Amino acid sequence: MQHHELRVAYIHQFLKEFGFDDAFAERLQGILDEKKYFPEMPRRCTIVEESDIPQKLGIDWLSCPGHSQSDLVYLCGNDAVSGDVLLRDIFQAPLLDVDMDTFTGRFRNYDAYCSSLLELGKLRKCRILPGHREYVNGLNDTIHFYIRKLLERAGQVKRFDGVESIKEVIGHLFGESLVDPFVIYLKASEIVFMRDFLAEPGKLESSLENIGLSDAVSELYAAVTA
Repeated sequence: MQHHELRVAYIHQFLKEFGFDDAFAERLQGILDEKKYFPEMPRRCTIVEESDIPQKLGIDWLSCPGHSQSDLVYLCGNDAVSGDVLLRDIFQAPLLDVDMDTFTGRFRNYDAYCSSLLELGKLRKCRILPGHREYVNGLNDTIHFYIRKLLERAGQVKRFDGVESIKEVIGHLFGESLVDPFVIYLKASEIVFMRDFLAEPGKLESSLENIGLSDAVSELYAAVTA
């Protein structure tokens, strides 16, 4: 929030690298600056990683980046408040963004998600309280839904391996049906994530094996990565 202008400038730069022109990036910037999607800075706040307040309240937390770099799961007793980390039947787009730890390049959502799966595996005995749709159908089903969607969409993206421009890939996949700049940004974010996966599919496979969730998606996985 403190570095909003710098963050948006980086997103603008990434979009240009992926084939979008200045006009599109400026339209998206106008939407982001409206604070429709990103809220204003709270008057009173502390950063969780730097605060002792959660511990004083009996709340623990896990860092589970993937959808965004700041994704957290809050733990209180047997309850896990997952926000957008775990959702029922929703593929939460991995956002194209700057790495806010270093401001030296884009945040690598795919690498982060593979690491976060190991943390999510610790929640099997928890009651998961998601940010949308009231409940999830258990940890395994929720992760399997996400992975299946990832693999299905990666298979579609793989058909255009020879197309360098993300903008052109979106055109091949959706034609002229997408007009909202923010929706186009979300789709561009997904395609970048899928291409990172296709470049190193073994990372995800290793994480799934580590938490015992690889068997249910093994056939689809093999078909996409063959």
